[in-house]
Amino acid sequence: MTPGDHVVDDQDLPVFFLSYGHAHALPLEVETARNDRVSMFFNDLSADVGELVGRAPNEYVGFMDQTFQGGEDWVADLTEALGGCQVFIPLISSSLVASSWCGMEWDGFTRRRVIKRDTRVPVRKCPILPVIWTPLDTVELPTVMDRVQRFSPQNSSTPALRRLYLQEGIYGLLNLQPTNAYREVVWRLARRVVDLHRRYYVEPLDLDSSELRNVFAKESSR
Repeated sequence: MTPGDHVVDDQDLPVFFLSYGHAHALPLEVETARNDRVSMFFNDLSADVGELVGRAPNEYVGFMDQTFQGGEDWVADLTEALGGCQVFIPLISSSLVASSWCGMEWDGFTRRRVIKRDTRVPVRKCPILPVIWTPLDTVELPTVMDRVQRFSPQNSSTPALRRLYLQEGIYGLLNLQPTNAYREVVWRLARRVVDLHRRYYVEPLDLDSSELRNVFAKESSR
């Protein structure tokens, strides 16, 4: 793409892609409760982002793999969404870091070319927005993730909100009362997602899952 080319967003592709790790070793009822929290967060963020970009409630706003049930070609659906989304949001947790699929999703997104919308010039910056899901003191971050600036709520109406989010993560905020801190963090995140979406355009790319690598794997084990 050269300066002057017109950028058109595909309304059939998600604005953001939510990457999170499944903790399959947990008891079924615990894993179900955990996934319910992920789904709640995903739905709340989708609603806020959709409102900000002007998409109707039934339009495609965000993607996470839990959206699809058995019987569908979930790998094809996942790679299509990953190759077309505009913002990549990994939920930082031990489960995410341990997931080879999540490491491959990160790799796939970073293979795509990014341009600034106002200048149409390619840039090295990639719209990756890591979000703290569980407290960072429980997670050993891979090198590739440690190099990327993590999301932090700015311009909060509550002075202690940023500190609380950094200490507890989204999952922790969902377990605390009242829930207004959680809702404000989601809103601030939605604002940041839309800001990145308006600043940068990530060109679509047909991804082959067999070519993706787990960038979370330690160098010694690759």
